Amino acid sequence: MKKFNKLKIAIYISTIIFLIPTISFWLLYLIPGGKIIGPMYPIIFLLMFFSFIIFLSKIFFICYLTITSILFLTSFGIFIYQKRQKVFSNLIFYLFLLLSFSFVYLFGFKLRYHPSLKPKSSVNFQVVDSPSGYNSMYRTILVSTESSDNKFEILGWLDNDTLIYKKWSKNEGNGDDEIRQYNFVDKKSSIFDKPITNLNNIRCSYEECISNFIDQKVDNYSPDKAWISPNGKRFAFLASYLYGPQDIMIFEK
Repeated sequence: MKKFNKLKIAIYISTIIFLIPTISFWLLYLIPGGKIIGPMYPIIFLLMFFSFIIFLSKIFFICYLTITSILFLTSFGIFIYQKRQKVFSNLIFYLFLLLSFSFVYLFGFKLRYHPSLKPKSSVNFQVVDSPSGYNSMYRTILVSTESSDNKFEILGWLDNDTLIYKKWSKNEGNGDDEIRQYNFVDKKSSIFDKPITNLNNIRCSYEECISNFIDQKVDNYSPDKAWISPNGKRFAFLASYLYGPQDIMIFEK
């Protein structure tokens, strides 16, 4: 029985420790303007710094989500087992539910990635190699930590539907680049292994071709111009956070 109590306490403490990054990110979102003031500044700063260090690697991020989920469910299970007769009248039960909701909502919905340009609701657009699942959450964290993963370079349009571009995966191996193609109709990206010839490289400025599609310019410093498709109906643009991820966005008239 003593061994079980020691194990229970160890699991509870581990759960609290692993929930620190989640709490830190909630503080980051809840503090108005992201500004930390007052005597709690050193503590909150250390919590956020600890969280950012953990999330600098995608592998660490996935491990964090997995371990925290297991610890939390184990702690919740132990609590329900011990308080099974009076579980619904215990305040800690509802605290568990609140923490569970906060954890799922933060990493399932709040941290969904959005490019640095926010298009108008009526605009038809696509994001090349749009992140999903773990990648979507991780890229949002990269924005918060002012870090980046992939880098892109637009090379030109092969035809009205196909954009050719170069991609560097900085955090995946040695950072080698690869030339890829993205089909606007199929919404698919694949390796482009043919000679790069006869690409359409007509370009125009952001103000001339892209600004009319945009509702909000979140954070963009890219001096690149938009690349116009041969029929003049689509525009590919490299959108970049100041110190964060890049995205190739394609807008259609």
